[in-house]
Amino acid sequence: MKIKEDVLRECAYFSSLIYIDKYKPFKGKAFGYETQYGEVDHIRYGILHEKNSDITYITIRGTGNFWNIITDLIVFCKTKMLTFQKENVTHSQKIQFHKGFLNSAEMIFNQIKEIDMDMNKRKFIFTGHSLGGAVAVVLALLFIENDYHVENVITFGQPKVCKKQDCKFLQWVLGDRFLRVVNNFDLIPNLMTGFWFLFNYAHFGNELRIYSHKTSNYIPFPKSQKEHSFFKQIKKEKVTEHHMNFYIRNLNK
Repeated sequence: MKIKEDVLRECAYFSSLIYIDKYKPFKGKAFGYETQYGEVDHIRYGILHEKNSDITYITIRGTGNFWNIITDLIVFCKTKMLTFQKENVTHSQKIQFHKGFLNSAEMIFNQIKEIDMDMNKRKFIFTGHSLGGAVAVVLALLFIENDYHVENVITFGQPKVCKKQDCKFLQWVLGDRFLRVVNNFDLIPNLMTGFWFLFNYAHFGNELRIYSHKTSNYIPFPKSQKEHSFFKQIKKEKVTEHHMNFYIRNLNK
């Protein structure tokens, strides 16, 4: 796994911290960081600038209210043309995103651009849990397309964000910078598995899968695309497996 362990743990902490409802206690627990706080379309995000560093974390809250559930349920596709340059290669492709996640990411991106900070001099790390993780991935892609530096993207219990045919291209864009952390019996990352004839959504990115017997397995893309059966695992799913505090507990074992 190429992502530093301390970055992984910071992302887990910030993905939990953003659930705090008021800015003052959020700011008070972000030790060593200058913080900003915003909300777009009922989705909260936090911006944390590491003091004496050019690193900025952007964390996005998971489902926390009725309107967030509506965003989760807007499962039909919205096509967006994205253009990226990597290793002196420029490539454009129409990506079919989950409409709810793309809409939220675009609104957050437009609001963040209005914040008074020199974005061209920052290195951004994106993170989030559940819905927040899905929006964080799309938001990171928008940052890259606009020539901002994206250091890492780390998500927890993230649902799928795009159609299967687009995964290889997005993996080319993010590569080893992107890590999905998944508790083995977390239902949310497996949603829409078995419904390929309707949606055909799939995951991309490398995966850190955490098992109930206190072990974990790093699974690089494309092996990480292996679909874990929604129907075979549904009897084993536990509500606690998706809770962000459970992810933190597992990472601290």
